[in-house]
Amino acid sequence: MKKNREKNHPKKNSPIQSDCPKDKEEPIKIESPSEDLVDSDNEQTFSNWLSSSQGTENLKLFVLGNSLLLFLAITWPKIAQATNAIYELYKEYM
Repeated sequence: MKKNREKNHPKKNSPIQSDCPKDKEEPIKIESPSEDLVDSDNEQTFSNWLSSSQGTENLKLFVLGNSLLLFLAITWPKIAQATNAIYELYKEYM
């Protein structure tokens, strides 16, 4: 197993060979995205609306509602147990 590792990796003291010489480094050219990759106006309307003040307010309401729903879903068994206990106490004394 150790022999396979030594064959696949260069020795620590050996220089790494490169295809291009170091003295003639060219800057990396970044191509602009093609028209196919750029979102169309129809796809950007939701992100534009979401970044508007109305979209931000609706997102806050969504997060609040989702948190409330999650809280109720998690605590529902305990709430039902407490209401049943209160109902039994009410029936017993009335």
